[in-house]
Amino acid sequence: MEATQVSTFAERSLQHLSDGEAQRVMIARALAQDAPVIILDEPMAFLDLVHRVRLLRLLGGIARERDKAILLSTHDLQSALDLCDRVLLIHGSSLWSGTTQEARSSGVLEAVFAGEGLRFDAGSGSFRSV
Repeated sequence: MEATQVSTFAERSLQHLSDGEAQRVMIARALAQDAPVIILDEPMAFLDLVHRVRLLRLLGGIARERDKAILLSTHDLQSALDLCDRVLLIHGSSLWSGTTQEARSSGVLEAVFAGEGLRFDAGSGSFRSV
């Protein structure tokens, strides 16, 4: 609870928490299982930018310090590129896997998002609207 900064919610019912607070409590619950592999589906949903960054840094630290595999799904590709170690990119029936640096430099992001109103700028490592 301390790691996800939800200790102050310990005496509150889940139904009396905001969506973001409840999401953080559910993540704390998953981390408390102390499993060697942690799978999280959209853990950043309902979180503001500050809590998204904190969460990804926390998960990265747990993975490295406790030797755990953490797999998460997200639509927030920019945060994943900025804070995760590896990326699995699903596009149609294709699957691409590599480090975040490989994702940035391989051209896969440009190809997948071409024509979607976005352009991946490999120089800055970020997406731009077109």
